Amino acid sequence: MSDRMMPARRAAAALVLLAAVAAVPARRAAGDTLTKTDGTVYTGRILKETPGRITMEVHRYGAKYTVSVSRIQVRSIVRGDVPPAPAASTRPAATTVPSGPGYYPIPLIGRLGGEALPDAFAKALADARASKADVIVLYVNSGGGTAAATDRLVGMLAAAADLRVVAYVRQAEGPAAAIALRCKQIYVAGAGVIGAGTGGDLSRADLRAMLVAAAEAGGHPTLLAQGMTDPDLELAVATQDDRPVVTEGTAGRPLKAAGGLLTLTGTEAVECGLARGASETLEALHAPMGLKAWHKVSGAGWAMMVQAAREQRLARTRDRREQSREEAEERRRAYLERIAPRLAEIDKELDAVRRKGKAAEAEKADLQARYDKEIKKVHNDYERRMRQLRRRDHDDGHDYHRQRRRAREDRDRRLEGLKKRFGPQAARIQSAIRGLYGQMTKLQKKRERLTSGG
Repeated sequence: MSDRMMPARRAAAALVLLAAVAAVPARRAAGDTLTKTDGTVYTGRILKETPGRITMEVHRYGAKYTVSVSRIQVRSIVRGDVPPAPAASTRPAATTVPSGPGYYPIPLIGRLGGEALPDAFAKALADARASKADVIVLYVNSGGGTAAATDRLVGMLAAAADLRVVAYVRQAEGPAAAIALRCKQIYVAGAGVIGAGTGGDLSRADLRAMLVAAAEAGGHPTLLAQGMTDPDLELAVATQDDRPVVTEGTAGRPLKAAGGLLTLTGTEAVECGLARGASETLEALHAPMGLKAWHKVSGAGWAMMVQAAREQRLARTRDRREQSREEAEERRRAYLERIAPRLAEIDKELDAVRRKGKAAEAEKADLQARYDKEIKKVHNDYERRMRQLRRRDHDDGHDYHRQRRRAREDRDRRLEGLKKRFGPQAARIQSAIRGLYGQMTKLQKKRERLTSGG
């Protein structure tokens, strides 16, 4: 082989190697795809799911980071293998086509008529209808409610017979069980419960009639509805044509013994045929429904129900505070009326003490004025005598000093006499004033303690 042929052969070998590498398909990385209602697409791995949020590890441009997305913002989730993130490109990203039918979730969380409000449900149901969703999923998590609210909700479900509405139950007890029973398809969480509970403002007979009517309309065994309100009824599960059938009595697998009310766990609801399947999350409910995948239809129904519940809770809190304030004011008024006679006595005593105090202060002021007048007279007499001594001729200086000394001694003697005469009176009046002040202080404290009660 000539030296001229070597470069050409090396180039040809390099081209063959590049072609072989190009022929190897790109390795696909395991992961999930989440699409938001605004079109944003995240590719990576879902780490955590709750009824309210989805936490996801996102793989993008060779980096990893975590995002938390509200379920209200989720349009669809596709699980499984997804291609690795492409290199940066100026081309617009391709729009992800939602997989499977679309579902529209509406929550009924909390007491029916309390947090789960019929007016908000009507708006959410109208929004679901407008969304053209294939399935409307009622997320039921309620321990009961009022008769009026339950009747309205059941009536709305009856009016929406043209829609495919399924119940996904975490808790449906008492009147809330009527919501689940009214739906032709019921699915449950593994730890969910359906059945007996407090009837709220319903009697046991009225609750039984409500549940039986709902079961009939939903196509479910009415014996189950009766067992939720009749402690004497015994129920068992038999098998007919490889399907579970609820029967009255003890023939079959025991479901309810006499003496209690029926509350089905999620597993029991499936085993007795009331529920068609179980799922731990609403998003994964498509599996027991026999769907390979589905996607969430964008809509405001969930947010409407949550916001209405929040406003209702705030309104109830304000009402309770206002009621507490009014009750406190009423108790205060009643208490003041009860202590009014005693307050009147204290006020009368205070008035008497104040009058005595004013009289004592007036006597003190009069005594002080008389004392000041006498003091002034003594000083004036002394000054007059001193002026007279200064005007006189004194041949004997010794006599002049003696006269001055006598004048001072006379002045001091008279001042001392005034102190002895007025002092006891002033001390008596001051003592009386201190005593009256002490009485007034005690009465005021007594009044404060009395009025601060209640």
